[in-house]
Amino acid sequence: GTLASSDWLGVLSLTDPFVALQTLLARHAIGSGAAVGSAIVVAFYLFAGGRSYCAWVCPINPVTDLAAWLRTKLGVPTLLRGARPDRRLRYAILTVACGMSALLGVVAWETVNPITLLQRAFVFGLAGGYGVALAIFLFDLLVLPRGWCGHLCPVGAFYGVLGSVSPTHVSATNRDACTHCGDC
Repeated sequence: GTLASSDWLGVLSLTDPFVALQTLLARHAIGSGAAVGSAIVVAFYLFAGGRSYCAWVCPINPVTDLAAWLRTKLGVPTLLRGARPDRRLRYAILTVACGMSALLGVVAWETVNPITLLQRAFVFGLAGGYGVALAIFLFDLLVLPRGWCGHLCPVGAFYGVLGSVSPTHVSATNRDACTHCGDC
């Protein structure tokens, strides 16, 4: 399987809840195994914090981390220095992705999702996925620091919504208690 849906040792099916949501919005049925697998994933990220997906699971994260490291190490100036696009833009993209699934009757975001494209590149050697990863790398390196993950990615926005109620979430009300230990 992939991060969208996989079967673990023939015993446990796990399904990305964002993919399941798009499937339902596209008016397609999901199997009971996928529904249970999606509920398991939701429960895990409700506890662990949704953006933990971005930090520990997402294969695009090392790409953007490398761009950030290189930018800092080499002192690369970015085109949008000091510009801070509204971080709610990723929630707008999330809404558009869901709306397109409902409108078109397909799981719309998965056709252009860099995570899915990169996984296909790893598994099938499709160069397009590497090209998208390179484009995100260059965007984060040269245009906008943390631009993809911090401002555009609807998958991160989806998991961020899940994580907003997590007991491990650092919210605005308890941010002062943060010791910056890096454990989160």
